[in-house]
Amino acid sequence: MGKVPALQTEHGYLSETDVILAYLEDVQPMPTLYPRDAFARAKANKIIKMVELYIEMPAHQTLAAMFGGASLADYQRETIRPMMERGLAALRRLAQFSPWVCGEQFTYADIYLYRSLGVISSAAGKIYDWDALAEVPGLKEWQARVAQRPLTRAIDTETQTALQAFLKQMNIAQ
Repeated sequence: MGKVPALQTEHGYLSETDVILAYLEDVQPMPTLYPRDAFARAKANKIIKMVELYIEMPAHQTLAAMFGGASLADYQRETIRPMMERGLAALRRLAQFSPWVCGEQFTYADIYLYRSLGVISSAAGKIYDWDALAEVPGLKEWQARVAQRPLTRAIDTETQTALQAFLKQMNIAQ
């Protein structure tokens, strides 16, 4: 389907984040990135799904306006921010940030949320002149903790390099 993210395995390609995360947990169970407790695991998945549907998905609707020079239709401008606000309110109620999203264990919920924050904060800032991350107490401090992890730093560097190459290829000024 030409979707991102996608994962190439020895058996073929997978897309859809939740499918990829479940596959990775099955084929690489250590270290576990999902809580073993059934309710805690469901809560991590709930946070992932809530961020995906109610914060990140609305933010994605602004990409053409942010990078392609298109303008947002009035109905989009009027509905995207309230949807993101509701999602951020839910995140505020669900997340612990002590020290990680679900508490003591670093999970896929941390990875998913961290990766989503780029488009979320860009959309909020560029389209609405709004610091969306300030809506959730502890979120910016948590983001800084995740950013300091060695693997996160390496991935962030690769991501920035790839993004710059993409923007150059598409003749999009940053």
